[in-house]
Amino acid sequence: MGRNRYHRGHLFFALDKSNRQWCDTMMVHRLHRRRSGLIITLFSIFACSGSADAQCTPIQADVNGDRTVDSVDYAAFANCMAGPGAVPSPDSPMTPQSCLSTFDLDDDGHVDLFDFADFQDTYTGPIRVDCYNVVFVSSQAFPVNLGSAVAYDQKCNVLATTAGLNNSTNNAFVAWMSDANSSAATRLGTTARGFVRPDSIPVADTIQSLLTNNGILNAIHVNEFGHEVGSVVVMTGTNANGTSSSFACSNWTSTTGSASVGSAVAGPGAWTASGLVSCNQGPARIYCIEKTSTRILIPPKSQGKIIFLTNSLFLPGISHTPDEVCAGDRPAGIGTVKALVARTNAPAANVLDPESVYIRPDGQLVGTGAVLIAAGELQSGIWQQGNGSYPPSASVWTGQTNLTEPGNLSSTCSNWTSTSSAAGVGGFSFTTQLSWWNGLVKSCATAMRLYCVEQ
Repeated sequence: MGRNRYHRGHLFFALDKSNRQWCDTMMVHRLHRRRSGLIITLFSIFACSGSADAQCTPIQADVNGDRTVDSVDYAAFANCMAGPGAVPSPDSPMTPQSCLSTFDLDDDGHVDLFDFADFQDTYTGPIRVDCYNVVFVSSQAFPVNLGSAVAYDQKCNVLATTAGLNNSTNNAFVAWMSDANSSAATRLGTTARGFVRPDSIPVADTIQSLLTNNGILNAIHVNEFGHEVGSVVVMTGTNANGTSSSFACSNWTSTTGSASVGSAVAGPGAWTASGLVSCNQGPARIYCIEKTSTRILIPPKSQGKIIFLTNSLFLPGISHTPDEVCAGDRPAGIGTVKALVARTNAPAANVLDPESVYIRPDGQLVGTGAVLIAAGELQSGIWQQGNGSYPPSASVWTGQTNLTEPGNLSSTCSNWTSTSSAAGVGGFSFTTQLSWWNGLVKSCATAMRLYCVEQ
């Protein structure tokens, strides 16, 4: 049985990859690089998980009985580890007997590095993927004329089975595809709850979060193996509320006409309904969503400075400054905030700390200040308001095409004092891509939201 070893500081972590259908990168606290240079405040532990048939069965090394093996259990293991030939002498509440019954994973009467290697195999992190409904973008593109929305369900189940995600009957997944005869929301049902990506990143707790209240936690941009797919178009034929769109390539029978599509890097609304494409553009990817689990998802929260959208719309030159609007809409318990906008005498980057981590009010990681200043790809979008709600497809004033230069009188609507300019610069809050900052040019007589940053 082969083992792969990874070195982290003074410890060697051993991972047995045999007899596992798929592996994820789980996270404990520390910094490492991920996606386009983004640094996250977590450090990688490699963990394997079996198929969805397990559905939250009890597992070894779970000291507190929550059916996950996470940082709580890691701390308990460290408390118990004594090395070969030694009897554990842990601090309370653990006892030598409870240490051995919980963490002597190879049954040799000791808690040592061999047990730590096995502990790695059972490590799930705060989100155990096989306890929830998995959501992914298909690794393959499919023709637009398979005959019906239902026909794509079988494609999703084949992909899920190949990746080790499916149930024992290979029918746990539906394609997020609609036509005049079948809506995606109807096939998903009403009882499924707890939606996560294959890489353990949370997507949404409830079906209502996916649809009516727009509570998308993170964009879905990974495939069934947990690999990034980037900014791909995903065919859906589905409106933001889960109902059938009028645009579905003639009920997925024709290569003429148009289809409603979503964006894999988008959040509220736009993940399923971001625009139309021609049906003659060839095969396209699809979303696949599991529907079997009803477990409540409580997503882990990162630590950092808060970045959020204003609850109210800002119209340049009408009574309040951008900073005043942000101050009035900040979440409870947050101190000084500033509007993330360019001014004629200062770039937007002036209100960001490149070394700080920025999170939304719901605790989901957006990115470091350095990533924001570079207008880079975000870990998750700035699509939550200060009051906790998630507006669909919000347009946002920014005042400049980048964050490192001051704006001009035109791009900043005369330093946010006038509605007369026809060329104010803004972005879209629903995406993690560059257009979150530089996506549109609008008349300054338009009321839009603002990004706000805790200082």
